[in-house]
Amino acid sequence: MIQIRKNFEPFYLTLIVAVLAALGSGASASGSSMDEVKKALETIHPEAKIILGEDREKIRGETLGSVRRVKFLNEIRPGRVRYTIEDSTGNEAEYEAGYKAMISAWIAVRRILPAKKIVETDFRKGEIDVAQGINRELKGLAISPDTRLESLESRQTIMEGSFLISSAVQRVADLKKGDPVKIKMIAGDLILQTSGQATEPAYLNETAKVITSKGKKDLVGTLRKNGEVEVRL
Repeated sequence: MIQIRKNFEPFYLTLIVAVLAALGSGASASGSSMDEVKKALETIHPEAKIILGEDREKIRGETLGSVRRVKFLNEIRPGRVRYTIEDSTGNEAEYEAGYKAMISAWIAVRRILPAKKIVETDFRKGEIDVAQGINRELKGLAISPDTRLESLESRQTIMEGSFLISSAVQRVADLKKGDPVKIKMIAGDLILQTSGQATEPAYLNETAKVITSKGKKDLVGTLRKNGEVEVRL
């Protein structure tokens, strides 16, 4: 604790108080003053919540007064940013700090094997850091936690703790390869019906490839309800 003598000259007393106040105010930048850095990082990680780390490291310079401006410089490597702080007296210092970029995602609570129907109890909603590592590379494939999982099945093994990405799943087909189908062939007012099999998975009201049971003719049509494929000739 600093003690000041009662007979100390008022001028020097005022000077000491001013210096101590300046040293205190220049210690850190407020959250609002770091908005420029956060906005710059949001362009790198759209839709992510940016959290700047407390592990700030000074590279050069010195600041004494209150913060006047914070300027983003660059991301020096994934998960680490460089910026400058300018104080009210015009002094400037350059810093580096870590950061996180958090997005919401479905996170697997157990291992899921290929060709398994996805159920919501296999996942939990949570936040993941996509600022660096494999998460950064896959962030564009993350499936939103607003997506209904019941219509999906796994295409590959999904490891426990990983977040769900679009390349790991596919829609559950309404018609699977080898399923029997009723084929309706339409040529103007003429309608012919026959039976066949699906040669590829297909989805309702989308393209379906089939082969007739008799003649083994390959046809392309549109999948309708009740396993019916409509082929226009």
